[in-house]
Amino acid sequence: MEPDWNDLRYLLAVARTGSLAGAARSAGVRHSTVGRRLDALEIALGGKLVDRGASGASLTAMGERLVPLAARAEEAVRALVTAATGGQRRLKVATPTGFAAILARPVAEFLRKNPTIGIDIVSSSGRADLDRGEADIAIRMGPVDGPDLIARQVGAVGWSLYASEAYLADRPDIDLANGLAGHLLVGFGAGMAGSAAQGWLDAHASHATVALRQSQMSEVVAAAAEGAGAALLPCVLADAEPRLQRLTAEVLVRQPVTLVFRRDTGEDPAGRRAIQMLATALRNARAALGGDRR
Repeated sequence: MEPDWNDLRYLLAVARTGSLAGAARSAGVRHSTVGRRLDALEIALGGKLVDRGASGASLTAMGERLVPLAARAEEAVRALVTAATGGQRRLKVATPTGFAAILARPVAEFLRKNPTIGIDIVSSSGRADLDRGEADIAIRMGPVDGPDLIARQVGAVGWSLYASEAYLADRPDIDLANGLAGHLLVGFGAGMAGSAAQGWLDAHASHATVALRQSQMSEVVAAAAEGAGAALLPCVLADAEPRLQRLTAEVLVRQPVTLVFRRDTGEDPAGRRAIQMLATALRNARAALGGDRR
């Protein structure tokens, strides 16, 4: 039988993750699909490729011999797609809202030096699912989930309390010791539940009234700038809004900034160059991200 070339990616996924479950997550399919496609590949090639057990999956001697060839086939397919799209390899990068200004210059310089690579930046407060192909690379604040993802911490984002002059005009002084009594807050949507920022609000703003909740951080900034209430915000985002005043000199919350990607993206030459560019850009922007004031 002729093997289905598409099934080679499942062999590679098992080799890279060490389990059928990990391969399923990285490919964005069901566990049973990985098993079925491996069965078909083994039948087509006439030999066992993967030993499967309760503790994971391991390659047989035949599987070990074929993995480098399968990796070359993967590279050939990437080259074919690149040629079909005018010689350009496109990478999707997911970022939190507010990182565009930090990344604009390094990304523009990178694209000038790498004309065969294109980058699509998707900014959102939501978390892109890399295992399902929603992004190739992601910049994340806070903890990273997913055992099959590679994560590199590249800095930290500082958060502080902000409000507009119009809002502060008829409000009492900010008193963190008294739980922000007498103040309105612009809060976060359900997507921020369990975050360090929400934890700070729960602990230090217990006497404030949440007047409004917004699901996107850019919307929280806009509402606070219009006077809807005070808000706990990333300094890198809020400091760029002239209508907002920072109410505390110190940073109230710090969240790690992590560059996250799948193993196959890190092994792809274009992906590797993009990851290095993003890591350097974020490390160079540590002062702005951190929000510290001297």
